[in-house]
Amino acid sequence: LYAAVQNQPAKMDSLLTQAKCGTVTFNNDYKDGILDKALNRLENISAEAQAYFNKWSKDKDLVSIANAERDRAV
Repeated sequence: LYAAVQNQPAKMDSLLTQAKCGTVTFNNDYKDGILDKALNRLENISAEAQAYFNKWSKDKDLVSIANAERDRAV
């Protein structure tokens, strides 16, 4: 399921929303835990992206501070 929608963000968002709202119709594929695995993977990707963004923001701020200190010292 994840592979089927991984390159279709709108479809993936829709599926995630439906799943979280409990409106997904559970057929045999979903009963096998495929949906759960896909949702877990999406949540992990989201968490990884947020962590990366947070680190990037912090690093960017540190560079800005270092540059300001350098400019002030010159």
